[in-house]
Amino acid sequence: MKNILLLGFLISTFSSFAQDDELNKLKENKSLLESKIESLEDSLKVVKQEINKLESENIRQLAQDSTLIGIVKNNAKLKEEPSPLGDLIATLNEEDTVYILDYTDNYFGVCSENYCGYMNELWIKKNNQISQFIKVKNTEAYELEKLKEEQEKKAIAAEQAKLDKKYREKYGPETYKKLKSGYYWLEMTKEMAIISLGYPLDINKTVGSWGVREQWVYDDIYLYFKNGYLSSFQN
Repeated sequence: MKNILLLGFLISTFSSFAQDDELNKLKENKSLLESKIESLEDSLKVVKQEINKLESENIRQLAQDSTLIGIVKNNAKLKEEPSPLGDLIATLNEEDTVYILDYTDNYFGVCSENYCGYMNELWIKKNNQISQFIKVKNTEAYELEKLKEEQEKKAIAAEQAKLDKKYREKYGPETYKKLKSGYYWLEMTKEMAIISLGYPLDINKTVGSWGVREQWVYDDIYLYFKNGYLSSFQN
């Protein structure tokens, strides 16, 4: 009996030592992996800076032809993107100069001696030339936005014209006119309901031996469809 108890104790002790040993190995591996990850992240930052530097060569060549030069304030931040959350490329010193290439949403697109990126306008000392540049760029951005809006409106109008033609031919001019005016009636299809009232806020669907029933919920109207056709409504 004593031998059995001793054997059990030894097995339990050995198992405990084995678990501790495995745990220590896992902790060591974790530390090694964390160290490698940290090293790789540092290397990645260096590589990204070098890539940015190389990609900026052509832009810097163009920048040297720019007559618009800005003088920065101390600790001016040059970033990869025109955003407060953009990754930092470099920090410039007081009176450092940058070539100004672009401006949008309070950020200048600039090139310093070694890097190109974006800098918030607060970091660059203003003069009449720079203020005029901002004014011109804001005007260009406004006109471009208006042009985009007009193009979108034209595209929407063209698509609506196609739908009008399709549905007028499908349902006939009189029926389509009623649908466009917001009328609805029993036995109309779900497509007709969408043309008339638009898409519902919610759809409650049930399936049974009778088929498929749907409740379409609008602001103050409830439509009830059975197997795809309007069977009743409530308003």
